[in-house]
This record gives sequence, C-alpha cells and structure tokens, in this order.
Amino acid sequence: MVRQRALKEILEFCQNADNLSSENSVEIFDVTYLCLIKCYSDKFEMCRSLACSIITEILKHLEQNDYYLSMLVPVIAKRLATQDVVEESEEMRLQLLKQLNFIIDKYKDLNTTGSVRAHSDGEDRLLKPYNDIIDILKICLMDTYPAVLKECCEIIELIAIASPSFHYRAESLAGPLFIMLKHRHSSIRIAAIKGLSTVALNIHSNADMIKRIIKEISPLVMDSIAGVRRECSRAGCLFLLKMRDRYSHFERILPLVLCCLTDEIDE
Repeated sequence: MVRQRALKEILEFCQNADNLSSENSVEIFDVTYLCLIKCYSDKFEMCRSLACSIITEILKHLEQNDYYLSMLVPVIAKRLATQDVVEESEEMRLQLLKQLNFIIDKYKDLNTTGSVRAHSDGEDRLLKPYNDIIDILKICLMDTYPAVLKECCEIIELIAIASPSFHYRAESLAGPLFIMLKHRHSSIRIAAIKGLSTVALNIHSNADMIKRIIKEISPLVMDSIAGVRRECSRAGCLFLLKMRDRYSHFERILPLVLCCLTDEIDE
C-alpha cells in the first residue's frame, strides 16, 4: 500500500502539464527509473500498472535518445517475450504493448514522403532492440486476449514503417498470424490479414513464404463478414502495387481482387 500510494502521487505529479518539461524530465527519470523498472515485476498488478504509466508520462517529455530505448524494451521483453509468459494479467500485457507501441512511434523518423529517412550515422535506431520487439510479437500474437492480438498487429504495421530492418525477421511472424486467420472474432481476422499483408511486403527472398501467405488469405474472400472480404481485396491490391516480386505471383494475387469485384457489398 505504501508503494502504491507513492506511485499514485508520482503519477499525479507527472500527469500535471505544469510539472514536467524537457529539461526537468531527464533529472526526474534518472532519479526514479531504477525503482520504477523494479516495480514492473512487482507482485501487485496495480503497482506494475502505475509504474508503467509513470514511465510513459515521462517518456512524452524526454528527447529521443538510444539510452532510453535500449533500457526499456528489454524490460518489457522480460515480462512478455518468454514461452511461459511472466505477466499473468491480460490488462497489464495490453498496457505493456501499448507502451511498446508508443516507444516505437516516438523513435520512428519519417520524412514528408512517408519513407524512412537515414540518420546522420546511417543506422536504424530500432536495430538494437529489434530482436526483443520481434520476440515480444511472436509470443503475444498467440495470446488469448483479443485486444492484445489487435495491438500486436498495430505494432507490426508501425515497426514496418519505423524500422528499415523489419525485413530481417518479418516472416517469423507469419506462423502466429496464420492461426489468427481462423479466430472467431471478425476484427481479429481483419487484423491478421493486415499483419500478413505487411509481412508479405517485407519478405525479400522467400518466395515460398509469400505463396503460403497468399494461399492462407485466399479462403477468406468467402468469409461471411463483409469487412473480412474487403480486407482480402485490399491485401490483393497492395500486393499488385507494392510487392517486390509481384510479377511472379500475379496468378495467385489476382483472384483476391477479382473475387471481390463480384461481392454483394457495393463498396
């Protein structure tokens, strides 16, 4: 209870717009981060949640710095990227993924055309924590909590934009996404199709995996939910326009689009 009260007071302080600035947030982070990170593994869920919220609030004011990036992602990975998931709370797993989403978004560096801009040192800022991020996604894509699955698919789309290194292990995410295509919730099936589309567009050399992705998506053009069928057609259009080796796969991609041209839904 003492820890919980202290964490609540710190969170209230951080949420007050007048208290934090880019100048003092560095000092506040340096003073508190060891205690806050320790609270990520606290046995009480409320303490874990409060610590996570405080870190996110402070991060909003911190300038981009590899130090914070390489420190926080491994902490999240220790909670989520293990075969026997350490974090038992569904809500806490979702909160940690939302924090990871926020961190990736904060460190993405895009120019006005939407493509990745090279940094002065020529390096990908997300390369150091890249393996931890992919390991987190691989485990969490097999979660039983639908909101976690959706958040994972959002992170896949974001990191594909934010990191030029995404293609290194992109295809390792395909397996869990294939399972999601059979989920009873249509929103999860839609998220899985989006995720697989992103993965397929970032596979550079494995033609067999691209064939399998198209093969797994194809049956969903007959799905009973119009939104799922619509996402299949979007995937087909993306493949026709942006896939690196699309000319080798036209006979597989075209049915995704052509079937939807005869759909009963006007859209």
